[in-house]
Amino acid sequence: MQRLDTYYMCVGGLSGFDGIVALRKAGASLRRVVLYDRDDDALVHGQLMLALIQTCPTRAKLLRAVFGRCPEAWQREQGCPLTADSMFNFLRSQEIDIEFVLQTRRSLPRPLRPHFDVLVQAAAYGCDPDEDCSGVLPRRRLWPCWGLGRRCPPIEVGLHGGGDETFNYGEAGWLADDASYVLLRSVVAPLSSESSDPLQSPQVSAPHQMALDTECQTAVEVSFRKLDLNDMQLDAVSSGCDGHVLFISNADENPKFLRSRDALECQLFESECGRVLVASALRITIVRGRGRLRRILAERSRHDSSRHGTGLQPASESNDAQSLRLLRRHELLEHLKRTAADSVQAARRWPCSTMEKHFWRMTRLLAVLQDDT
Repeated sequence: MQRLDTYYMCVGGLSGFDGIVALRKAGASLRRVVLYDRDDDALVHGQLMLALIQTCPTRAKLLRAVFGRCPEAWQREQGCPLTADSMFNFLRSQEIDIEFVLQTRRSLPRPLRPHFDVLVQAAAYGCDPDEDCSGVLPRRRLWPCWGLGRRCPPIEVGLHGGGDETFNYGEAGWLADDASYVLLRSVVAPLSSESSDPLQSPQVSAPHQMALDTECQTAVEVSFRKLDLNDMQLDAVSSGCDGHVLFISNADENPKFLRSRDALECQLFESECGRVLVASALRITIVRGRGRLRRILAERSRHDSSRHGTGLQPASESNDAQSLRLLRRHELLEHLKRTAADSVQAARRWPCSTMEKHFWRMTRLLAVLQDDT
């Protein structure tokens, strides 16, 4: 399958961009890209990230826009690359480049700017809302890189941080190196850079237009759709194309998102859409509807330790735990400084219904601030 019609990409954690890069490196052509999800917020996040990719010519500028720190400048100062081992110092040692963040914000379509603010709070400041602590302990779940073999526990326990959401900068996929990022932009970035607007928004398919209402011409047609994998409707393959790609991320490992991959592929059997390459982190199959043909091209065992890593040595886990504690304390102190400057904001962020609940929250705060490990 070299002449691909549509690449259907689940928004998720944006790992579908890895597939676009891999296909282009293999010489495959794409007619269009459809980013889909069943959740409106996820679709808006996809729109935001695509807009950021379109406006940031290098992966270093993308990371600088989202995390408020320039990896290239940090690497020159430190004399070492940004890796899973050095990222804790990267997030703790630099002041946030507020001017660059604001410049990026101004380049975005107005409807996306509030969503960008939320992303920056999570990535630059480490202030994801934490339902367990009602906002008292901001947590960090978004990282520049995490390490392909590093596991989340035990360093995540009690520290409000984990590696579930990572950009894998310098590690794998579309942010592995400059060439991969440029290759992705050659597909989804605007064809012309000579626009009066520094960033124009991607095309969004009605009726799920949501935040955006303008268009730009990209190398391939890019659109967004609200779709549910449990009732997937794909367009017929265009004449002259070999088939579609349906990227489902890790949905086939969680019934919350996909009740049955077999049922999904059976549905594709019955459809008239033509040949479909169904790809996930678990399995790659080719499904052909009219001939009721399914062929497994690659498959990973559900118990394969290579995905989550075999675990780190005790000494490495201890170093990780210490680095994460130092980062959490640093970010919590910065969080307290910002909220203390606005008593109204602090009261809204930290509502207390009872003295017992207030005491419990203060105990959690002190536990992080007094940790000397």
